[in-house]
Amino acid sequence: MNTNSPAVTAVRVIAPLAVIAVSVGIYAALGPAKPVPKASGKRDMTALVETVRVGDAVAGFDVDVDGVVVPYREVTVSAEVAGRVAFKDPHCKAGRVVEAGQLLVEIDSRDYEIEVERLSTDVEQAQVSIDETDVEIKNTELLIDIAAEDLEIERQELARVMQLADDDILTDSERDQSKRAELATQTSLQTLHNRKQLLSTQRTRLERMKKLAESRLQKARLDLDRTKIYCPFDGIVVNDAVEQDAYVQPGAAVVTIEDTSSVEVRVSLHSDQLQWLWSTPDAAASELPDTSEVSAASLPETADGPQDPYRPYRLPKLPVTVSYYVEGREFRWDGVLARYDGPGFDERTRMVPCRIVVPDPREATVIEPDGSSGPREPRALVRGMYVRARIHAAPDVHLIAVPENAIRPGGVVWTVRDGKLAIRHVEIAKFADDVAYVDAEASDLSTGDEVIISPLTVSVDGMAVEVRNGWGDTAAIEPASSHATQVANTRGDSAQVPAAEHPLAVDTPAEQASDGGTSQQGAQP
Repeated sequence: MNTNSPAVTAVRVIAPLAVIAVSVGIYAALGPAKPVPKASGKRDMTALVETVRVGDAVAGFDVDVDGVVVPYREVTVSAEVAGRVAFKDPHCKAGRVVEAGQLLVEIDSRDYEIEVERLSTDVEQAQVSIDETDVEIKNTELLIDIAAEDLEIERQELARVMQLADDDILTDSERDQSKRAELATQTSLQTLHNRKQLLSTQRTRLERMKKLAESRLQKARLDLDRTKIYCPFDGIVVNDAVEQDAYVQPGAAVVTIEDTSSVEVRVSLHSDQLQWLWSTPDAAASELPDTSEVSAASLPETADGPQDPYRPYRLPKLPVTVSYYVEGREFRWDGVLARYDGPGFDERTRMVPCRIVVPDPREATVIEPDGSSGPREPRALVRGMYVRARIHAAPDVHLIAVPENAIRPGGVVWTVRDGKLAIRHVEIAKFADDVAYVDAEASDLSTGDEVIISPLTVSVDGMAVEVRNGWGDTAAIEPASSHATQVANTRGDSAQVPAAEHPLAVDTPAEQASDGGTSQQGAQP
């Protein structure tokens, strides 16, 4: 094709002119442009919000900690005498259950029986010697009585002789002879008194020898009894260290038994958790053995009742629920917070070790996956189990239950007062079950205040807000129930709905977009 022909040249010139002409025609048809409207200079800053009315947490809250089960007590029974193990109970094996008073091990007792027989003979011989001495003492007393009468006769005879000698009837030789007879009788009487005293001393020595023989006999009988080793309490054998026909020495470990009447759970608490436990009055705990507690009767009486000087070193006896999970089932035991496990803070973890006592580890309540509960066959808490302990605390302070999603960064909440947003700082005591427990005394928040749970792009103290219309009545959070916290929102039909199931508990961007443009997170700048 010839590009220089007159037809081609005409098309190249006419086509641009035609486009320009069409454009001018369209502009003329549209007319002149309208002026741009000026900004009004004032924007509507009212934000639509969702609120929840807060309520008192009258029942307190739970402190959840992890712990490990440890024995309430573990005793190592040792041999107290030497000898060959002549008998060992077949149940005296590690892992076996033993009962109080059950014979576990018996040591060969023949040598100890012989020793008991020999010492019994010594005691009998000592008694025979004492009886012989008593007979001699009695005979000596009779001789003393006879000698005393004889001495009296000799003295009377001497007096007559002296009278006759004074009258020159008897000679001096006869008088001296009468004196010698009186002195001889007196000497015999003194000899008998000395013999009686010697026999009394001898009897005292024989009595002491008898007591010594009796003490040795008692020790021999005790050693004979110690040849039989009995179980001191109901429990489980942890370790058996000897076998039959083995020779044991005094002090050698024979068997280690764990007491199963109670168990303890070792837990560690943070200082902030202890703060609320310390402020909880002692609860009526389950009956359990008193472990190193001072009797109230021994405390000084004051106008306010007994005062325990060691109370700052004790934990309040608070009820505890111990849980263990197996294949979707939960096993629960009732316990009590008993004591500190040591003098104070652990230097490594900066936590406070404590002990929880479970007085009946064999009585468990089973919670099935479907929520049903009831007693089952005994399942015991055993050492080494990792469990969950829920300490039921009721601090003696005024707590307010606030939805967790109402807590903003920095520990603040947004409240609605007189149609305006108010930013209030709060002191949070505990988060549990989507609820924040706020200390009312340390926070600028009161029961019945409305807190904002919906998000806001801009939050300014004093900005105008409006509760969304068409959402039903203002939601409310109910007070916590016993040992569990329940958050409920009251809707327009007065139905109680848990906060986690409330359709407006969490407002996602997708849900806001589905409102057809009527739901706003806040005033757009």
